[in-house]
Amino acid sequence: YKDYFIERDEKYIDSLIQKEKEFWLSVQTRTWPEPDGSKATEEYIKNLYPLGNSTTVGLDDNIDGMLFDRDELEKEIKTLETKKRKIENTIKKMMKEAEKAITDNWRINWTTIDSTKFDSVRLKEEKPDIYEQYSTTSSYRRFTVKQKVKKED
Repeated sequence: YKDYFIERDEKYIDSLIQKEKEFWLSVQTRTWPEPDGSKATEEYIKNLYPLGNSTTVGLDDNIDGMLFDRDELEKEIKTLETKKRKIENTIKKMMKEAEKAITDNWRINWTTIDSTKFDSVRLKEEKPDIYEQYSTTSSYRRFTVKQKVKKED
């Protein structure tokens, strides 16, 4: 058991009180907080708006900047994924048939996994009545972004 003395930090307390006031005001006015990049926010929005209604909404001009940033991030992610895959492929080439490899700092597993998959296409072709009997339909929303092609005058 240890006792610790923590000095009172008025600036921190004031900051915390201000954030609490802002939070409570957003609760009272039913104002959404700014979305973050968390999976929880993604799930919340997905559950809040599970289905689309085929309408089109105009977005603010500042969204264009965000979308240009997103596009750059997509390019960076692809570049990083390619670099990662190159490293993995180099290691796999060195491992050959071995399922395990070690270095001074790492353990690598490249294991064989058998899986059985259901051939729904074949079932639909050969036994359409059974396929229909056991088919279920689900809905979800796909988010895609494409840059418009600018027309030259």
